[in-house]
Amino acid sequence: MRTSHITAQGRYGSPNYVPTMLFNMLRRLQNGPNALIGGRKSAYDSEEQIIQDAMAAVFIGVNVVEAFMNIYFKVHAEENSTFTWYTTIISDLSKNSFGLGAKMIKWPKLCFGQVLDNKDPRYVEFEALKSLRNGLTHFKTSHTIIAPIPGVTIQGLSDLSLVGHLDADMPGRAVSAVIGFVELILEAHGFSPEQVSMASRSWIGFS
Repeated sequence: MRTSHITAQGRYGSPNYVPTMLFNMLRRLQNGPNALIGGRKSAYDSEEQIIQDAMAAVFIGVNVVEAFMNIYFKVHAEENSTFTWYTTIISDLSKNSFGLGAKMIKWPKLCFGQVLDNKDPRYVEFEALKSLRNGLTHFKTSHTIIAPIPGVTIQGLSDLSLVGHLDADMPGRAVSAVIGFVELILEAHGFSPEQVSMASRSWIGFS
């Protein structure tokens, strides 16, 4: 259950509030065109609209997992503040340069004594989503010259090959990748399959 309350001291809520809000945005994108503004699933008007929704799903999906990991491990650390790794988690969270990839490798081993299996299909699926997000964010500019027809050249183009991955099914694949990776973290923590299902619903709100 997520809650949010406004008081004289500010706005406070349950730890899972942000991950569940982000995941709900992703699920709404899965519902099709204009879903984020209350639309219903229907045919897309253009290829650009497909790309926009797919790109949004990629970025939101990765953000769901990072928000989940940040708050999940922070709560876990605060509940076990006498352990030596408590200060490491809190310190890592304070570093802007400590990215999601490092958290995926370091934190489960540090806190649970478990290294995530990077060959698990769920890990592979989320890693592909994260890599796509990184590629779209940090694409390399170029001054490529092409000649679409004889005698005509176009200069200053960038390689947008990654856009080819952005199709109408991307929101659904992003949802699957997020759920799978959250389950991996919970399994590493030692939850049984039944507990994983319940905890996933609690932390990111899927049903």
